[in-house]
Amino acid sequence: MRWLAAARSQAEMAERRHPGLVALIEAVLAADPRPAYQRDTRRRYVVRLYDLDVHWEAEPGVAEVVALCPVDPMV
Repeated sequence: MRWLAAARSQAEMAERRHPGLVALIEAVLAADPRPAYQRDTRRRYVVRLYDLDVHWEAEPGVAEVVALCPVDPMV
């Protein structure tokens, strides 16, 4: 598991609202939530947790969190 510095900072700030968020993100990505038919490398994926979209990329054997984006509550 790797984090871009900006993404890690965003996650740490979001932990004020969602305690344990960093651990949750790492656990979810460790399970490799990509669709089985998509095993592309360096493709960006998004998983929604709470009110955040977690943007991440997969490389062989490692996931990298690249950004956390707030979700528009009207969507």
